[in-house]
Amino acid sequence: MKLNFGCGNVPLKGYQNMDREQCDLEKLPLPFKTKSVEKIYCSHVLEHVHVNLLSLMQEFERILKDDGMMYIRVPHFSWHNAYDELHCRFFNYNSFGTIYDNSVERGYYSHFSRVVKIKFFKKYFFWNYLIEPIVNINSRTALIWESTFLCRLFPANELHFILRKNKMGIGKPVKNETQLKSGN
Repeated sequence: MKLNFGCGNVPLKGYQNMDREQCDLEKLPLPFKTKSVEKIYCSHVLEHVHVNLLSLMQEFERILKDDGMMYIRVPHFSWHNAYDELHCRFFNYNSFGTIYDNSVERGYYSHFSRVVKIKFFKKYFFWNYLIEPIVNINSRTALIWESTFLCRLFPANELHFILRKNKMGIGKPVKNETQLKSGN
């Protein structure tokens, strides 16, 4: 089973597409069996839920199969739309780090392998074609950009988190998105 939470008017083919009416993420536990879901997709949903994010992520971990994938897209705190009155939290490169004993230097959680990409709006800001690859070279460049004036000078519009649940609860270093998806 593949779940797309908060699909709105953008259903994904091959996924069970759900909005708040079908599955309210604020009402835990979620109505799914343990280890019954292959993939979870949340695009611009988690910034809206009024529930403890730690509890929700633990619930996602419960329903996700071993080697299951989570795709999470959220606004980056430096983007002006992150401060929308309907948003109840902000996200940065280290978001979800406290949930699973994150180590930025090694690039994984104890229960999840992880890849984070910082995405920049490029339509009217041509310089972001140069900034995005530099910021995403590795976790150190991302954190330097994010912790200095550079993130205000060149704001990112969103973060893409890709997480794979490890079978034994032991993280393996992950270098890139391709490696994460292939399981190598």
